[in-house]
Amino acid sequence: MVYSRNRQLKERLYKAFISRAIGGQYDNSVLIDEIRQLRHEIARILGYENFAELVVSRSMAGSVEKIWEFIDILRDRSFSGREVECDK
Repeated sequence: MVYSRNRQLKERLYKAFISRAIGGQYDNSVLIDEIRQLRHEIARILGYENFAELVVSRSMAGSVEKIWEFIDILRDRSFSGREVECDK
């Protein structure tokens, strides 16, 4: 589809692609809700607030707090760098 010049066809294919597994015979919304609930339950059983905390605890970051600290550092450094660039 990259080389197609037919805009309407591209739009139709794009909409079909992004709406797959939503509604109809191939609707996955019930399965997705079940997976989400089970992940939350597993995390709670293991002592975590939510599944995201469980996943992060096993990563190099170690905790959600460390991720937010890193984001804050990046934000502060990027803003100070922006000010230097804008002052030129």
